Amino acid sequence: MKKYSLLLVMVFMTMVAFAQEKKGWEKKSSDEMAMIYAEKVSSKLSLTAEQKEKIKEAQMKRLEDQKELMAKRKDQMADAEDMADETADMKEKRMKIQEGFKDDMQSILNEEQYAKWENMHQEEMKMMKGKHKGDKMKMHKMKDQKMESEDSDDDNSSWK
Repeated sequence: MKKYSLLLVMVFMTMVAFAQEKKGWEKKSSDEMAMIYAEKVSSKLSLTAEQKEKIKEAQMKRLEDQKELMAKRKDQMADAEDMADETADMKEKRMKIQEGFKDDMQSILNEEQYAKWENMHQEEMKMMKGKHKGDKMKMHKMKDQKMESEDSDDDNSSWK
């Protein structure tokens, strides 16, 4: 009986731990996110104070551009008739922002630092793709489940 009680307590504690709200990037201001990014890059690439400040500024610019782009996207989503064209246009704009950021980083860092940063950046991108791939899979599962439940509701209604 004690084993079951202990197991039940452990399961409950695990559920409570996972139920806590995640404190991610969404909660932080652009300035805080830029500072965190600059600190992270600085610790991995041993940057000078000047380089660190320039990276913070470049990251701030990138974040502001992305926020602006997202605001435009929300406006366009409200009246989404030419969705495919708008999506391609947004992707192109995101790529321009990313290329501009890479150019800024290349001008700030020396060759060795830039090579390390590029590798680090590629790893981050892989992780983000994997994270979003999981989100997409969850969305598809939820969508499929919703469609199945609607189908079963339709089937049940025909029997009445």
